[in-house]
Amino acid sequence: MAKQDKQTIKYTSTLAGILGFGFAVYSYIIYMIFNFALWALFSFGALFFAFGIYAFMKGVNKAVRPNPEAKPWAYTAFIVSLLVGFMMAAVLAQAQT
Repeated sequence: MAKQDKQTIKYTSTLAGILGFGFAVYSYIIYMIFNFALWALFSFGALFFAFGIYAFMKGVNKAVRPNPEAKPWAYTAFIVSLLVGFMMAAVLAQAQT
């Protein structure tokens, strides 16, 4: 794998992670101001965040190809972040009603 590809993966995953986190914070601010449907926005943000983690782990995966034990961690991180995002979204939806 070329060095340029690794850099691209690193930047893309970092950007996706920042976007997701930023979106989650942004939706919380909107909720505080407008009392908008936060759970919908937040779950969308959580998806972005999960994608960022997944892409990052995939990048790590490619970098440590000789070590096959690294692979399950990518999927574990992805699934856990999704679950946490949706659980938080559900809790916030409950608190809203």
